[in-house]
Amino acid sequence: MPKRFIFSLAAILLMAGQAHASTLRCEKGLISYGDSTYDVTTKCGQPVAVIDKGYIEVRHGNRRDGVKVEEWIYTPSGGMKQSLRFEGGQLVDIRSTRSP
Repeated sequence: MPKRFIFSLAAILLMAGQAHASTLRCEKGLISYGDSTYDVTTKCGQPVAVIDKGYIEVRHGNRRDGVKVEEWIYTPSGGMKQSLRFEGGQLVDIRSTRSP
């Protein structure tokens, strides 16, 4: 088998357990990148866990600011776990994983 095929197959298998999305349907509406923690709570309810990931440095021209990073976990029925990453109170990433 060509090496290119083997590497492609390996990449597909690694990604099969985890999916990224830019939107997520919740009970009361659709959330997407840029939504605030308030918007997400209003549409999805309270998460089952909030993980404090600390702070990252963000540049605004010549100024540098520390921005709080959190990961919110939702476990709706069906065995999928939704991990939402917030930076500075705004949604920047959505990951879905299926429990084994």
